[in-house]
Amino acid sequence: MDAVNAGSATSRLPASDTVLVDVIRQMDAVYADLIRYEVDLEGKNAALEQAQQFIGSIITSMSDILLVCDQQGLIQQINPALLALTDFSSEDLLNQPLTALFLEDDAKTLRPSEVLRDHEARLRRKDGGFTELVALNCTPRLERQRHLPGLVIVGRPVGELRRAYESLNLAHNDLKRTQQQLIQAEKMASLGRLVAGVAHELNNPISFIFGNVHTLARYRERLSHYFDAVHGGLTGEPLECLRREQRIDALMDDLGPLIDGTLEGAMRVTEIVKNLRRLSFVNAADRQAVNLAQIIRNAVHWVVKASRRPILLEENLPESLML
Repeated sequence: MDAVNAGSATSRLPASDTVLVDVIRQMDAVYADLIRYEVDLEGKNAALEQAQQFIGSIITSMSDILLVCDQQGLIQQINPALLALTDFSSEDLLNQPLTALFLEDDAKTLRPSEVLRDHEARLRRKDGGFTELVALNCTPRLERQRHLPGLVIVGRPVGELRRAYESLNLAHNDLKRTQQQLIQAEKMASLGRLVAGVAHELNNPISFIFGNVHTLARYRERLSHYFDAVHGGLTGEPLECLRREQRIDALMDDLGPLIDGTLEGAMRVTEIVKNLRRLSFVNAADRQAVNLAQIIRNAVHWVVKASRRPILLEENLPESLML
């Protein structure tokens, strides 16, 4: 109803007033558009400023040096790490050619159209001297449509890289020493288990020999007593009584098994020692053919002896494997 009345009222206005009202309406619409565009522009400017602050904080926080130049080799941007290394200020370097920082040969090497990796160079200092060697990586700076507006150079003093490498090398050596210690500890533990197995294996024949020798020592005393009586001229019934008392006949029957058992125990000890010598490889200079199958059997034998748990083995080795 109001719009109809307003339209009716406008239609009743003179022509000049009608034109003025239309102009005011157009100005209001344009002003509203301007306000909207301004709000959008302020939002985009805020986002752009935030992005610039973010990029700036990253560049400022970099410990590596950063340098950006244009297609003609003029310096456009640098970071605080480079300024701290060379003692230059931003005003000293911005819009200056690369020769302000590099020797001419190095500046020619840094081309915007080429990628350069691990190029070592010295940077000029403000006092006229040069920095230590710096390892540089250079890449073209690309924009839209693959346009090449310049070059980005990133680097780090070689001394830092060498110190980092030395620290890494020291850590690696410590790791190797620790590994060797662990291997040595494992070897000692294995040796301990092997020695325990050998001691157990040697204990049986040695105990057998020890017992037989004690028995033979007692037999020697009885035989000495009997032979002393014989050499002393004792004969007849007294000698026979002494023979029965000393049980000479049973003693003589027992001597053979005792001596055989002692020899068998000694042979077992000899065989054990021989097997251990085969495993030791003490003298590497003496080269001779060996039976690898027998060595494997000996090694398996000692492993089984040293094990605390029963081990079920299935052997599939030839009788002889000479190498």
